[in-house]
Amino acid sequence: LTFGDLFEDWYERHAKPKLARHETDRIYYNRHLKAEFDRKKISDMKRTEIARFRDKLAAKATPLVSNEALMLLNRVLNWALDEGMLEANPAARLRRAGKSKPRERVLPPADITKLWNALALMETMTGEHMARAEKGRMLSPATRSIIRLLLLTGQRRSEVVEARKSELQLDGLEPVWMIPGERTKNGLLHRLPLCPMAADEFRRSVKAAPQKSAFVFPSADDPMRATVTPMAITRAMARLVAELKITKVSPHDLR
Repeated sequence: LTFGDLFEDWYERHAKPKLARHETDRIYYNRHLKAEFDRKKISDMKRTEIARFRDKLAAKATPLVSNEALMLLNRVLNWALDEGMLEANPAARLRRAGKSKPRERVLPPADITKLWNALALMETMTGEHMARAEKGRMLSPATRSIIRLLLLTGQRRSEVVEARKSELQLDGLEPVWMIPGERTKNGLLHRLPLCPMAADEFRRSVKAAPQKSAFVFPSADDPMRATVTPMAITRAMARLVAELKITKVSPHDLR
């Protein structure tokens, strides 16, 4: 069994159905682990070569990237251990390349205003703006709502993008969003009271979504089974931030 085959097995049976960060794990595998370990038999993987890979990646990219790749490697190999495919995890307890620093990027109040106003301006644009690949082209209504909800709720990108209509209680004086444990990072149910602006944003999005879809932000290609992808929101926001010339932040930094 090669590590590449193991990763695909782990991804389909464990990561995809159970982990909110499965898309990120796929990106890290393709970008950092695949070239090194894809065709390597898991029975031949040595602790020394994994340590060398860790150090090489830290020098080539950053210690943070190296740490994330090592953690992903450990998650996959630990799963193989639990499934009886390995007798021992060769990467277990390997030291990290460096300490991860907490995120320090934030969007200043003035830049929040610019971002919010840019999204509001798009409400008055026509479909022609979407067709032109130029500065100021319009983001989709779903993308605009997701970015606004990231600001209004402080929740993670995947939690907003993958929101289901059944999680929302929007009637009454105290609207609430109940995020189930299988979609939160800590695995616990999260009861989030919604401010009036967030509740209104959700109401508009639910009304705009196909009635038969379970999702608040369904995919245009497969609205019954998939949502807008988290990476699509990251790309859209990166483009908008660059065009507005405001502080460079990601969706996660809005938290």
